[in-house]
Amino acid sequence: MEKPMKEKREDKMSFKGWGKKTKEGRKEWGKREGILLSKEKQQTETAVRKKCREKERRMKKTENQCCDDRKKSEELEGK
Repeated sequence: MEKPMKEKREDKMSFKGWGKKTKEGRKEWGKREGILLSKEKQQTETAVRKKCREKERRMKKTENQCCDDRKKSEELEGK
C-alpha cells in the first residue's frame, strides 16, 4: 500500500517569476530580463554622467589655472 507522492508545485517555488529554480536546486532571484536591463541601463547612465561631471570639473580647474597664470604674468610684467 504505497501512497503516490504528491508532486511539488513549481509555481510556488518560482515566486511569480522572480526566483527561478535551477537544475541544481538553487533559487536565482530577480532574473527577469526587463528588470536587469533597466538596472544595467541606469548604472551605465549614471556612470556616464559622473564621468562627464568629473571632466567638466577638471576643465574648469585648468581654465582657472590658465587665467591665474596669465594674471600673474601680467602683474609681473606691469611691475
